[in-house]
Amino acid sequence: MSYRVMFVCEDHTLDQYILRPVLKSLLNYLGKPKADVRAVTDPKLSGIGDLRRDMCSIVTRYTVVSDLLIIAVDGDCVEDRQSSFEEALAQCPGHEKALVVVARQELEVWAIWGSKDELGDGWSTITQECHPKETYFEGLAKPGDARRPDRGRTRLTSLSLGRGWRSLAQGCPELGELEARVRPRLST
Repeated sequence: MSYRVMFVCEDHTLDQYILRPVLKSLLNYLGKPKADVRAVTDPKLSGIGDLRRDMCSIVTRYTVVSDLLIIAVDGDCVEDRQSSFEEALAQCPGHEKALVVVARQELEVWAIWGSKDELGDGWSTITQECHPKETYFEGLAKPGDARRPDRGRTRLTSLSLGRGWRSLAQGCPELGELEARVRPRLST
């Protein structure tokens, strides 16, 4: 039987093209290469406010049909975002099967890792920028990316993952922390 992971993000429209391959790579690294990884698309969320409002209903609904639910949000230079989401999650039925990961500062940073040498700024500058999508990610887009539904996220995430899971997890420590939190759940 396959290990089933569902994930929810502020807006799956674009974020899923980063999060799905990152989670597939994590699970492959942890010995679950056949894990089924799917985005939560119902309800359609369009921002952090929608996610906060609907989080408990999503957790209650999707932890019943999955082995693990990952809630991924952008950090957006908000210092207490991880703790505030974890506190809210703890109030939800089914929270035992869910984890929160907060990207520094946006999920697009995970896609940038593989192309960081092209950006001219140091990695700490990039990850401290509150708007790395506009400041860095969009500059890495190729003309054809605008015509793709993922707007270049699949291509850039592939470059990041091409360096290997350990490399990405070292460059983006929140992913290393997620790995440490997922690992014990796979042995049960």
